[in-house]
Amino acid sequence: MKIQEKKKQQIPDNGNNMEENHMIDMLDALADFEEFRETVLPAIQKDLKAGLNAKQLREKYLAMIQAKQITDVLMNMDTIDGAQKIIDREEGRATEKQEVRHKFEDLPPEQLDAALVSLLKKANPDEDSETIQ
Repeated sequence: MKIQEKKKQQIPDNGNNMEENHMIDMLDALADFEEFRETVLPAIQKDLKAGLNAKQLREKYLAMIQAKQITDVLMNMDTIDGAQKIIDREEGRATEKQEVRHKFEDLPPEQLDAALVSLLKKANPDEDSETIQ
């Protein structure tokens, strides 16, 4: 039995339609899964029985997976940042990570205290040095 022959369009949200839009989203997701179960899953099962390994499966279905990701991003403009991530993955670029270290990170407590007192004195030149310490 088909869940949905045609997906419904979102109803503009005026505050009263949140539940209805949520229900539509859930029905759309269910319809997507039904389509996957009827088309893609049997093909993957057939390929597994034929002896394809994980790498071969990935290569065979890569274009379809990328198309699905792009469709999902385009259908939900709130996740437009996802488009850049998809492009990066497709081009084999890893996520760049940057390690940030604070310049006072390795200071011993005495030097850290002295640096803080010095900065406080610069920030509040009118304060009494006894109050700062």
